[in-house]
Amino acid sequence: MFPIRDVNANVVAFTARVNPEKEATEKMGKYINSPQTMIYDKGKLLFGLDRAKTRIRAEELAIVVEGQMDVITAHQHGFNNVIASSGTALTAEQIGLIARYTKNIALALDSDSAGQKATDAGNRVMKRVEDVSRIVEGEDRYGNIKKFINPSKELSINIKIIEIPSGKDPDECIKKSPEEWKGAVEGAKDIMQYFYDKAFADADLENIENRRKIVADLLPKVAVIGSKDKTEQDFWVRKISQKINVSENALREELGKVRPEAEQPSAVAANNFLKSVAVRSREEMLSEMVLAVALKFPDHLTYLINNLSLDHLIGHGIRGLYNNLVIYYNKSIDNWTQDSQNESGEPGQPQTINYKDFRKWLIDQQIASEALNGDANIVNNQKPKEINQPELLDRLALLADKDFFDYTSEQAKNEIVKIVVLLKKTYLLKQLREVERLIGQTEKQENNEIRLNSLLEDFKLLSDEYKELNKIDQ
Repeated sequence: MFPIRDVNANVVAFTARVNPEKEATEKMGKYINSPQTMIYDKGKLLFGLDRAKTRIRAEELAIVVEGQMDVITAHQHGFNNVIASSGTALTAEQIGLIARYTKNIALALDSDSAGQKATDAGNRVMKRVEDVSRIVEGEDRYGNIKKFINPSKELSINIKIIEIPSGKDPDECIKKSPEEWKGAVEGAKDIMQYFYDKAFADADLENIENRRKIVADLLPKVAVIGSKDKTEQDFWVRKISQKINVSENALREELGKVRPEAEQPSAVAANNFLKSVAVRSREEMLSEMVLAVALKFPDHLTYLINNLSLDHLIGHGIRGLYNNLVIYYNKSIDNWTQDSQNESGEPGQPQTINYKDFRKWLIDQQIASEALNGDANIVNNQKPKEINQPELLDRLALLADKDFFDYTSEQAKNEIVKIVVLLKKTYLLKQLREVERLIGQTEKQENNEIRLNSLLEDFKLLSDEYKELNKIDQ
């Protein structure tokens, strides 16, 4: 039995390898997993990613296998960029997790029916990957205009297939010959090449029906390629044309009728998600960013909590999460034992909060809140609409891993200070505009001199505070 951890190494479930005899006699699957819970969703986790993410980023490749034993054996033999989908189809959420560390995925599936499995897996990945990347101009998180890759680039994945040379699964192959496994990884085929080879393997091309089936199988995949690279699309059209002895024009005519697999509903949903992300305000992105970096470097939470209020934050669930962070932090301070006093007789610095403990506390708070709301909603006939704060916390942790993985503590502190100043300035500008509007209204009214003077004083105080922030920002 092994623990299943999320990307931040929190234990969220357990998995066990079935006795091979029972697997054979009782027709059971290879593994038994914990049931789905609020914190464990099989389709949103990748077994071993918490340990493999550093090597995945360093080697610019994630090797995805099916079973947990495959991962354990691989890591024991030094192949530390191997992770498992735990027998499930690779989901959009899992692809998104991998994309934070690399854009290159190699699928290594069990050799029993591996061809069909790899084909199905490849099809699913191609359907889920929206790849219409281009360079665009836009604002960075500080509002400066720069050139960026279109947000859909974040979902752009290069897929390869590893054909296991011996044994029925990666576990057996690695145990039998680590060098053979290494060679198989190095010889992994690009997914379109794999599809091409499989389509023509042992095919009787003299049979016209076989040729029709091959065209029907390959053209939707070629159409997907064309959405990102017309040159590569031309290459495959030409290659297929030569192989089946059909004119390129005929194939291109058929290609024009094909709906690319990436345009299936799952990809449309992904595109809609990207659009919703794109319209987020600068303040929302900054709010997420400052919490993300502070959670990754908790030594700086004291500065954040002392200098940032709830009013400065914007975002769906962000204020609630920050409010809980402040509550948890203050409770923790009350419970911490102070370090031994320093030479001046002053108390030492308190400990910093632990991410795992904070996450567990959030889950407990959410369960209690749901129970309370459930009772209230029975009376009011309403459903609670609360943000899943543990999930939001995990998303921010992933954001921090992606954007601040190479930061020193000092760089993180500078980033926090910079973002806090920007959020405060944005908040003050809104307050200044509102006070300015009220001053304009009050000036038109009679006998409101006291109110007008009060508003003018408020305007001066806000202006002075804004000027002080400008000095820090320079």
